[in-house]
Amino acid sequence: MRALVCEDGGALRLASVDAPVIEAPGDVLVRITTTTICGGDVHLRHGVIPAEMGFVMGHEYVGVVEAVGEGVRTRRPGDRVVGAAIISCGVCDRCAKGAAQQCRDGGILGAGRSWGGFGGTHAEMLRVPFADRTTALVPGELDDEQVLLVGDILSTGLHGARTGGVRPGDVVAVLGAGPVGLCAVHATTLFGPSRIVATDLEPARLAVARRLGADAVVDAGAPDVVGAVLEATGGVEPDVVIEAAGSQPTLLQAAELVRPGGRVAIIGNPGAARELPLIDLFNKAATVTGGLAALDRMPELIRLIAAGRLDLRPLITHRFALDEIAAAFDLFERRQENVVKVAVQV
Repeated sequence: MRALVCEDGGALRLASVDAPVIEAPGDVLVRITTTTICGGDVHLRHGVIPAEMGFVMGHEYVGVVEAVGEGVRTRRPGDRVVGAAIISCGVCDRCAKGAAQQCRDGGILGAGRSWGGFGGTHAEMLRVPFADRTTALVPGELDDEQVLLVGDILSTGLHGARTGGVRPGDVVAVLGAGPVGLCAVHATTLFGPSRIVATDLEPARLAVARRLGADAVVDAGAPDVVGAVLEATGGVEPDVVIEAAGSQPTLLQAAELVRPGGRVAIIGNPGAARELPLIDLFNKAATVTGGLAALDRMPELIRLIAAGRLDLRPLITHRFALDEIAAAFDLFERRQENVVKVAVQV
């Protein structure tokens, strides 16, 4: 089958590789119909997230089940599914305590042996372990692009709103309006905040943030971002700050912005060691949370999409075929043509 392989030095090659096979009773084989390039792919390519090279990339997908293992109970050939980027078994001690993102037998799709050795989604076929829990059924009335982001960044955005404890009437700041931050903006609207303010360096992404529910936007290149956010809130310190960029400036801004007793949810991947001003957060008695996507929310998110309460299609700005994925990757990584997310049809 054809697959995008990340090789030494971050070189990308659309190669012919062996198709996956069923390896365990809980596996399914999925024929990928649509995949998308993620910032995590870029981090893996350049070693920001350490990985052993020579792996098939990708972790966000929609596809059709082609074969099922003998232990699979809820999936059958022909089912359309969206899948979780993070693989988890559901039965280890960590999964049992609600920490499926740190499953002892899990890992991340398309990240090489360092992260579980699972296949990637930038390919024609994918083996999905523990498929009863790591896939969700897609209703026939929804197209691929409507659900493509459910298994990773939309779940992560919802995770930020939930762990940040957004409540009706809250003032919320989302720092970073990249794909993850835009999903956080959109997911936050579900909780009835009184005001959402989003920041970013790119005007096109701020425009998308407004479409997805931000009441005000702030140029992250402004001389005083904190002051600009407070001006946008009418001087009210945010009850919740969702840090969605993973950068040093946004982490510092989060600590400065959050109100005393407020909450900071860190969902941007820092990619490297960052400083967090703990004394400021301590003095404010602020709660700080972090972590990856809330994968148990996929069915809920699909229902909300079907009901018209969530629509992430404005994020998908470009479309390519699998044969063009190297060009798609280059456009995404260089942030050309106001790109936000790229859909790759397989």
